[in-house]
Amino acid sequence: MIYRSLLILFISLLAAPTDAWAADRYRVEILVLRHLNSTEEARVLTGIRDYSSALDFLAPETEEDASPVEGCEDETLPPADTPRTGDSAGAEEVIEDPMAEEEPDPNAVVHVPEMGAEMQDAWRRLRLSGPFRPLQFLAWEQGSEAPFPELRIHDEQVVWVDDPYADLREIEIYSDEYGYDDDPAGETDPCAEPEPDPFPEPTLYYALDGTVSLKRSRFLHLHFDLQWREAVAEPVIPAHDQTGTLPGGTTSSARPGDRSAGEAGRPAEFLVHALEQNRQVRSSRMEYFDGPVIGVLAWVTTIPLEDSTER
Repeated sequence: MIYRSLLILFISLLAAPTDAWAADRYRVEILVLRHLNSTEEARVLTGIRDYSSALDFLAPETEEDASPVEGCEDETLPPADTPRTGDSAGAEEVIEDPMAEEEPDPNAVVHVPEMGAEMQDAWRRLRLSGPFRPLQFLAWEQGSEAPFPELRIHDEQVVWVDDPYADLREIEIYSDEYGYDDDPAGETDPCAEPEPDPFPEPTLYYALDGTVSLKRSRFLHLHFDLQWREAVAEPVIPAHDQTGTLPGGTTSSARPGDRSAGEAGRPAEFLVHALEQNRQVRSSRMEYFDGPVIGVLAWVTTIPLEDSTER
């Protein structure tokens, strides 16, 4: 009986996913590619998924993210010649350095802009191949404990901008450019923080868009929810067709030149190819997630923490 129990324990240790349980952090590299010769027909949808809630390291740089104006110093730190509190009294008081490094979070999510050697070689081979083209690359580091991050991966081609406040935004811009001058003397401080936008940011929908997440339970799993989208232009009734006759002999109550969709500027339809897969992966091995139109190469690397005994 004892030998049987030891045998069961030994077999369970052999079957344990050592690369999953022993890992402290992971580096994940994702390369999305497209099959150029695919004959798969796209689904025709009137709406497309919004992935803006996911963590987006690939978001375009905004004015707030831009470099500070030259000559504007950081006022969060006191000048170097400022005496510390307590010097005049002879008692030296310790002042915390706001720039002091804090202990790193072992579960922090960090963007990695560089490609590893394996992905560099894969990107080069795809660029030179006939039937494939690389579309987008994303890499990051994360911890091995929940909650596991969901990251957004997309290209730079916008197929639709959903901006319910577009009209109000145009009025604001027009009043700023052609309205009254709030600073006739030109005394505005160029280093002052810009006023926040009173309107919510518009939602951007990209041609390649979706999410990816690496989760650890008993094994490591990668989950992809990706879409390749193409906007179909809204049909416009010709101006000379005063009756609103549509193909097939049907009639429309819309006036000449009106868009068929109710919301101005919104495409009537989208052609969508999807890739949604969730499967086990191993570290230090190239994984391929295949689809009819888009596919994904994934490379996961285990990064042990240096001081794992102190956790």
